[in-house]
Amino acid sequence: MTSYGGRESSRRSTSRYELIVADTPTLPFPAANKLDFRLRELASDAELQTTARHMAKTRAVPPVIGDDRHMTELHQQTLVELAQLAPASGPAGLDGLREVPVHLVPEIRLHLADDALVLWARMEAEVGTTLAAPFWASAWLGGQALARFVLDHPETVVGRRVLDLAAGSGLVAIAASLAGAASVTANDIDPYANAAIELNARANAVQITVTGHNMLDGDDTDGADVVLAGDIFYSGPMAQAFLPFLERASARGVAVLVGDPGRVDLPGGRMRIVATYPAANAGALADAEIEQVHVLRLT
Repeated sequence: MTSYGGRESSRRSTSRYELIVADTPTLPFPAANKLDFRLRELASDAELQTTARHMAKTRAVPPVIGDDRHMTELHQQTLVELAQLAPASGPAGLDGLREVPVHLVPEIRLHLADDALVLWARMEAEVGTTLAAPFWASAWLGGQALARFVLDHPETVVGRRVLDLAAGSGLVAIAASLAGAASVTANDIDPYANAAIELNARANAVQITVTGHNMLDGDDTDGADVVLAGDIFYSGPMAQAFLPFLERASARGVAVLVGDPGRVDLPGGRMRIVATYPAANAGALADAEIEQVHVLRLT
């Protein structure tokens, strides 16, 4: 899951529900009824109401995520501090990151948010501007399935150069490195995602090259033999943006694998399912009603 779809969301109200949902139509929330209930609970919290008011007052401040999308020490330090807010085990605050094993891939530990919406609010309040949704703070089902597949079938990547496109937390890139890839590049345009990838790579003792440029308009796959993409088809615009890049890569002989839980905008015409995994209670809140997730090969 990635922020390729846009870096900022507009703000029209101090209502927590309106701030996060109504003005952010690209968020992948198929379990809308459960999320709606959760947000209405959060909106009654006095601290979150204060945060929302702060977000509304400071919306005119220039965005931290600029057009160049470069990761800086600010992004790296922010994630380190967020990771220090929550203990590795036991009760944790909702607005921090905690290092935990991934449900479908317990061999890998990631710094994830207990509640990504609250984390998002905290980050925006602290930097004083709007930020891309922290997709990197959740282990999305498509990425989990793809990481599981790579570890179960290391021949997919062993000795090969791998690109994890729209890498988010870096979960798939970490799996590829653990499975024996010759080199792994993780790409995401959100600098906070890039900082998260570095943090998570260190937690799993792997080496990953992290890049933040937008790759979709060109044909460059950083020399990869294999392109892996987890949960990128979460909206129509995203499908239209990613599919041509993947098709161009496939036409050049690059192996392309996608992880997806059957989202509406998955372009199924050229996708062949190669593995299916149970998904009950494995993913983020937004995916709570999904029962299975697939790994597909672009043919």
